[in-house]
Amino acid sequence: MVSSGTVNGDASSVSSQLSSYSSAMSELNGSWQGSSYDSISSQSSSFVSEYQGAITSQMSAFAKAVDLYAKYKTAKQNVEIAKSNYNTAFTKSDTQALAQSARDISTYQKQCADLKFQIEAALREASSTKLHASSLG
Repeated sequence: MVSSGTVNGDASSVSSQLSSYSSAMSELNGSWQGSSYDSISSQSSSFVSEYQGAITSQMSAFAKAVDLYAKYKTAKQNVEIAKSNYNTAFTKSDTQALAQSARDISTYQKQCADLKFQIEAALREASSTKLHASSLG
């Protein structure tokens, strides 16, 4: 499974590559003749800055969604355990355990719903148009 650490590591790698690109473009300083140097220099600097920010932000949002999904899986498992406990309590006619299991089911179902909402929000942020818009210049 994908981990947030892997995603953040990949984001760092991309950011490092973009920094290398920026350094390579700055080596044109003094060797590029003509009025267009300012244009390519500023465009490359702008490109690196915008893409680094967008990629880092979007990959961080994706990493957050990955972490939230791990919590969601645990909450979903807890719902199933609570349902099993409820059925056992029902079979044994244990009213106290029935009540506790019902509360647990409700709690974990609410956690699942809350986490699902948070995951969807993080994924929307991860797939925002920031990166696409910056490429249109």
